[in-house]
Amino acid sequence: MLAFKEILESREFNPLLVSEKNHYRIYISSRRTIKRFSDWIYNNKCLYLRRKFEILAKEKLDAELLQDKNSKTPTRQRIFLNEFKIYGCVKTSCNHVGISLETYEKWLKMDLKFNESIKKIKDQ
Repeated sequence: MLAFKEILESREFNPLLVSEKNHYRIYISSRRTIKRFSDWIYNNKCLYLRRKFEILAKEKLDAELLQDKNSKTPTRQRIFLNEFKIYGCVKTSCNHVGISLETYEKWLKMDLKFNESIKKIKDQ
């Protein structure tokens, strides 16, 4: 998997790979990067996951014309919140995202928006 990550990094996709029990999740963010990834992964291919292909094909603009939005929430925090919604466990979510419990606790103390998001998830 590290070799695949190196390939993605060499193409400047800046992936975040999250190891789960028997598979990996690849997180690639920003509209422009996702479009470039889609163009690259499906270039001259006849074998693909139709559902993913159709979702990615909705972007009609050329990758060079797209501009990335500045996310208000850092990527690792967004991924953590998503994992926490799924598993409801801080330790499991930290492991999946690749952060320490200390980092999670720092986010809670330093980032009011992150703290509020955690409380909302816990209240659900």
